Amino acid sequence: EEVGTGSAADGDEDAIAGMIIATLVVKDDSVKPDWYDKVRDWADRSSTAFLHYNTALSATKSHRILKLGSCWGGWSSEGNNPSYHGPGHFRLMRDFQMSYGARSYDLPDFGDDKPLEEKWNMLIATSYAFLETTQCPQTGLVPNW
Repeated sequence: EEVGTGSAADGDEDAIAGMIIATLVVKDDSVKPDWYDKVRDWADRSSTAFLHYNTALSATKSHRILKLGSCWGGWSSEGNNPSYHGPGHFRLMRDFQMSYGARSYDLPDFGDDKPLEEKWNMLIATSYAFLETTQCPQTGLVPNW
């Protein structure tokens, strides 16, 4: 029985962050673990896939919002959930990708002509704006779903 399709962006964020942190912990070691290069490459490719499949560009191409997964969520009636937005995770992925160096693959078409760092910055800014709109005026808290 099929229970669902596609990814869940919140789980993807956590998994990618874990891979990035694991590589950062040992990056300056004189002898790196056997898994280092593979996990580092996987974290970069996963960050690229996250940005490509788990975000949606606005019609004006001036905002990029987190989707709830690769197959659902995004703008307007497509739905969204404040508990999925992790701008700290997005900054970690952005900074990791900016320090990565040469890639062995071509970046996909993200639907805009902005540099990779700006795509991440757009997602971060849109996430903060989205979270601000969901805040309770009396407490400043967002729904915890």
